Amino acid sequence: MGTHFLLEQELPQKPNFPAELWDKCRKDKDFMPILFEWYKHIGVMCNILASVSRSSPAIRKMPALHYAILTGLLNRCSRLMLSNVRLSVMNKYGETTRLLDRSIIESAVIVQWLCHEDSDDCFQRYLADGIKSDLKLKDHIQQNIAERGGDALVIENSMLS
Repeated sequence: MGTHFLLEQELPQKPNFPAELWDKCRKDKDFMPILFEWYKHIGVMCNILASVSRSSPAIRKMPALHYAILTGLLNRCSRLMLSNVRLSVMNKYGETTRLLDRSIIESAVIVQWLCHEDSDDCFQRYLADGIKSDLKLKDHIQQNIAERGGDALVIENSMLS
């Protein structure tokens, strides 16, 4: 895979399932084996798409920051999906997999929104939302320091820097 990756023949093929498996899933009313294979495929695709070089002809021109945000979100989806697959195989931590699912879905929705809207304003709103809690914490720390007459604790200086 070079920097000009993303030729259709190089992409992993979508999962294909024999009729017997479909019949078994219908009979058992359990399509998890099929869903699991699709889930893994989508996780791999997220990883591949997050790895495509910005200079690839398959990528349209966009600001570097927009590209970094989109590939970061796709990479997050891929890593969380891989974690979910590992947890699911162990058949443990059901609550944790649901929490990971929520993060995956939120990230995927954000990617769709950013790509659909394709505006600098949306990317700026996304970034601002991401640092909103940091700014609130900064204000709270500065207020505590002011209430003590400007004497900052070591941990407060560390957090502010």
